[in-house]
Amino acid sequence: MQHVTQKKEDLRILRTRDKIYRCFLEMRRKKSIEDIRITELCEKAGINRATFYHHYQDIYALSDELEYGVIDRYQQNLNENDIHLFFHEPSQFLAHLKEVIEAEKETINILSAGRREIMFSKMEEKLVDFLMNGSEDEELRIQLTFAIGGAIHVIYVYSSDRSYQTEVLSTKICDMVLRVVEE
Repeated sequence: MQHVTQKKEDLRILRTRDKIYRCFLEMRRKKSIEDIRITELCEKAGINRATFYHHYQDIYALSDELEYGVIDRYQQNLNENDIHLFFHEPSQFLAHLKEVIEAEKETINILSAGRREIMFSKMEEKLVDFLMNGSEDEELRIQLTFAIGGAIHVIYVYSSDRSYQTEVLSTKICDMVLRVVEE
């Protein structure tokens, strides 16, 4: 009987978190994270403040959980072959990464509005850890951080500049990544 009770509780927790997520994303479409009040979020989600604070320390902890959740979902679609591609065929790696991220594009855009640097920093951190594949090589970590961080920054800066075609930008980024990892 204990098992059934635990399962119901887990479903309630999942439903509560899902309501919080949906309401938070809806609010983030219209407001910056600094303008979202927990009281308003709780009213929209149909929960009380104590329930919110049972799950999250503050609104930023909720945002962090959602951001890392998106990153974890796209990272789950990467595999050992992608590590090989990054080091030997970065254009294929970036193409696959782009496909994986496209599935989460709307949520990424909502969560990164006004916090793009924070979201990109988290993406960089997780991607470097993935590519390190358990290695403790500090020099490799520095090179990967430089390559991934630089690529993300270039994409961010030039993504709104329509004078660069996506293919040209992708080619330039791949060339730079290859130069870094070939050293």
